[in-house]
Amino acid sequence: MMKKLLSISMFILLLTFAVACNTSDEESSNSDNSDGEWEPDGGITFMASYAPGGGHDTMLRTMSSVLSNEGIIDNSINVINKPGGSAAVGLGHAASQEGADDYIFSVTSSYLTTPLQGNVDHSFEDFTPIARLGEDPYIVLVNSESGISNFKEFEEFIKEGNATFGGTSTGGGSHLLALQIEEAFGANIEYVPFEGDGEVVTALLGGHIDVIADNIHASKEYIENGDMIPIAVSTQERLEEYPEVPTLIESGYDIEWTLFRGIYGPPNMPEEARAWYEEKMKELSENEKWQSEYLDKYSIKQGFMNGSEFESYLTELNSTYEEHLRTLGIIE
Repeated sequence: MMKKLLSISMFILLLTFAVACNTSDEESSNSDNSDGEWEPDGGITFMASYAPGGGHDTMLRTMSSVLSNEGIIDNSINVINKPGGSAAVGLGHAASQEGADDYIFSVTSSYLTTPLQGNVDHSFEDFTPIARLGEDPYIVLVNSESGISNFKEFEEFIKEGNATFGGTSTGGGSHLLALQIEEAFGANIEYVPFEGDGEVVTALLGGHIDVIADNIHASKEYIENGDMIPIAVSTQERLEEYPEVPTLIESGYDIEWTLFRGIYGPPNMPEEARAWYEEKMKELSENEKWQSEYLDKYSIKQGFMNGSEFESYLTELNSTYEEHLRTLGIIE
C-alpha cells in the first residue's frame, strides 16, 4: 500500500514538473523568437498625432501594410489617431504609455515646436528615439496668374516687400521657412496661418495670398494642371520630380529646410524593445515595397537614421527651431 502511494505521489510530482516546464517554455516563447531575439508578446499600437488621411496617418498605415505583407513583423498592428493641439494630445497620450514595449508613434516638426511653445508638459528628450525614416522637402509655389514665372521674378517680388506667405500653423515648418526667406532676402513678409492644407491651397488659388510652401505630393496636381508654378525647393539638391526647379541654395541663399518623418517610443521604453523596433525600421527602410508605396509615391526622400543619430539630429534642430520661434516673438 505504501509503495502504491509513493508511486502515485511520484507520478503527480513528475506531472506537475512537466506542466511547469511546458508553461515556462510557452511564456518564454512569447517574448523570444526561435533565435532568442526579443519581440512583443502580442499586438502593437502605432499612434498618429493627427487625423486620419494626414501625413502621419498615411505613413503609419503604409508602414503597417508593408511590415505585415513583407513579413518584417508578424505581430498584429493597430493604427490609432490622437489629433488635437498641433500634436499636444498625441504627445500626452504617448507619455501615458511610459515603459510600454508595444507602442510607437510618428513624429515631425510639431514634435519640437509644440513643446517649445509650452503647449505640453513634455519635450522630445522625455521619449525614446527609434529611427528617422525620411525627409519631406518643401517646394515654394505661386499662383500661375501672379505674373511670376521664375526665381528671379520671385526674388524681385519678395524684395519689393509686403508679400503674403500662407501656411498651416504659427511657428510650424512652413512659417519658419517663410521667416528664413524673409531674413535672407532682407524683405518684409506677412505670414498668414490657416487651419489646414486645403484652406492654404484655396487661398493661393483665389489670389488671397502670394506664396506658399508645400510638400511635393500635395502640390503635384496643381503644378501639373498649371494652377501653380514651382519657384524653388528647400533641399540641398534639385528634385528628380522637378529637375528644372532650382534650389534656394544654388540661387544664392543658404536655406535648407525639410520636414523630417520618424518614429519614437514612449518614455523609458525597455532597451531590448527599442533595439528591436530600430532594427525593424532599418529593414523597412531598405524594402522595395516601402520605396515604391511610400517614399516614391509621396515624394519622400530616403534619409534613415538610427535612434542615437536621430536624437542628435533633433537636438540640433530643436535649437534652430527655438531660435526662430524667439525671433518671431512666439516664445520669450
